[in-house]
Amino acid sequence: MMLKGAFDLYAKATAIRKVVYLSLAEWIVNQGLAGTNKAYKTIEVGDWLATNI
Repeated sequence: MMLKGAFDLYAKATAIRKVVYLSLAEWIVNQGLAGTNKAYKTIEVGDWLATNI
């Protein structure tokens, strides 16, 4: 929300939101969200997000 509202970076905020939603849909999440599914390390999730943005 900061990127979108405070800094007027709508396209970048949208790209970040889309890749985060994609990671959730594909269960590329860390232990806090994984539940009984596979949990990825935070660095792995971050790398995945950076690669797929």
